[in-house]
Amino acid sequence: MKAIFRGIKHYTKLLFKLAFIIILGVIIISIGLLIKYKPAFEVTFLEENLGYVSNKYEVEEEINNYVDNKENCIADVELSERPQYNFKLISNSEQTNEEGVLSKVADTAIVTYRMFAIKLNGEVRDYVESLEEAEELVASMQKEYGEEINVDLTIEEVYTKEIPEVVAIETAKAEIGEELGVKLQQKLELKEEALAFTKVYTSRGANVSRMSKSVVDLGDIDLIEPVKGTISSRFGAISSIRPSAHKGLDIATANGTGIKVVADGIVTFAGWDKYYGNYVMVLHKNGIETCYAHCSKLYVEAGEEVKQGDIIAAVGSTGNSTGNHLHLEIRKDGVALNPLHYLYK
Repeated sequence: MKAIFRGIKHYTKLLFKLAFIIILGVIIISIGLLIKYKPAFEVTFLEENLGYVSNKYEVEEEINNYVDNKENCIADVELSERPQYNFKLISNSEQTNEEGVLSKVADTAIVTYRMFAIKLNGEVRDYVESLEEAEELVASMQKEYGEEINVDLTIEEVYTKEIPEVVAIETAKAEIGEELGVKLQQKLELKEEALAFTKVYTSRGANVSRMSKSVVDLGDIDLIEPVKGTISSRFGAISSIRPSAHKGLDIATANGTGIKVVADGIVTFAGWDKYYGNYVMVLHKNGIETCYAHCSKLYVEAGEEVKQGDIIAAVGSTGNSTGNHLHLEIRKDGVALNPLHYLYK
């Protein structure tokens, strides 16, 4: 029996020695491998080998942070594919490529940007990053210019895959302010001209001292028809109902028809005359002036800025009139011109 125990004890010692030798060998081999090799992950993205990274979890965390980023006008980041990782032992001299992997993922991402367009009279003037900046800009511009000139400043939220140039609010304010400043100056100059015309031409008789039957160049101004209708009396016509030759063009149409101003300008008169009835005078650039007479209603006042196509009055038969029609006059520097040379051709 003692011999058996001695045998077991002997073999147990041998087993422990063998196990120790194996473990020691593994440790020595591992140390040798660690000296020569290191663990890494081979990265494949969109069927392209991007090299190795030391820690795939850290790389994935960086990618998640990029996708979740909502700064710099970014509304959404979409990845068509995620990188694939394969564990490997690589030479210690082999360089990992974390930055290259992240850069490749970012380059192929589909990014949607959200920003705010500042529109002036329907046209985009600038972009800013936040709604607060856009509202501040519009409020500032409207406070400074809104009551002085006829402008429409609006904000539009924009989503796009390609980000336009985004400017600082100070830059947008300066650029738009410069444009509005020019418009304001133009309006002030036109108002001064309108006041000068108003002082000189105060009544129907004083308004037109001469008539021209020739075609006069109006410069860079295009006119539109104020109403649609039938021509009932032409320029220069002689009639018993008038003290002199007809200085305008009569267009017969239904009572209440809206009368459009033929071009941008400033209203220099809106009121009553015993011959013209209710009528409106508008001063345009280049010394051009238009008159709209015999109206049933007037929708504008003297000093008001009007844009081409605005409804300024309604057709009627007031004053020295025999029926519903618009009496239209076109003048340049106080000389009455034949409207048929420019309209109703």
